[in-house]
Amino acid sequence: MIKFWQNSSGREKLLVVIATSLLGIFFLWQFAYKPLVNWPKAQERALKQAELDLKIMQKGHLVLQSQSGDTGKLVITMLATADFQTTITRLAKEKGLTISRRQPAGDKELTVWLESTKTTAFYAWVDDLTGKYNISLARVQLNRNDDASVRAQVTFVLGET
Repeated sequence: MIKFWQNSSGREKLLVVIATSLLGIFFLWQFAYKPLVNWPKAQERALKQAELDLKIMQKGHLVLQSQSGDTGKLVITMLATADFQTTITRLAKEKGLTISRRQPAGDKELTVWLESTKTTAFYAWVDDLTGKYNISLARVQLNRNDDASVRAQVTFVLGET
């Protein structure tokens, strides 16, 4: 490479320097400047979509309560530790969710991963588990995919029976 550079004429060296400079400017523009400038707009769009999802879920919850004649009295089914993991998996299947990974942490804690699921089905599943059973959420990590689905990591904890 050094020999090539030494054997090049001044004009060739100038052209290589200009081409390298233009390539460097292009990479800086494409992979540094544009993402930094567009990041706040993308985050604002994601926030607006999350707020819209929340409003839809709140309206849907109120509609479901009025249709079911719910008087506000909650009947909680107390699960035994043997039924904890199977109930989570069964309800996920009923809601059309595919659990990609399950990781138990003892008898009373379970972490599940969902790769691509509809937000409404996910929220309905979590609402059923936490509203009808003695199951609570310890941690939830939600990420929106490009196709408006979500990728989630959820840790459930079984309450006292």
